[in-house]
Amino acid sequence: MKSKTETGPRKLGLDKPCGDCGQPIYFGYKGPIDGICGRCADKRLKSRTRRGKTRTVIRDGSGLGPLAHTALIVLAFAAGAVAMYFAYPHLPV
Repeated sequence: MKSKTETGPRKLGLDKPCGDCGQPIYFGYKGPIDGICGRCADKRLKSRTRRGKTRTVIRDGSGLGPLAHTALIVLAFAAGAVAMYFAYPHLPV
């Protein structure tokens, strides 16, 4: 006579069989595809992946160039110098 552990996994009354392989699915399992065990869901999702070439998106050069960055920094220093010129008489000594 075989013991319960030798006959295979115990099945609960609430477990449902997998739609693909027939293995029992734990009643609390929430997978990406309802009614299918995790192993079969992985196989299905893996087969859905795109096997074609990937596209490379090239952006247009509408951003600021290095000359514009340099001009912006020089303008910031000039604005600071003008602000100090007007604020100098009002500063405490």
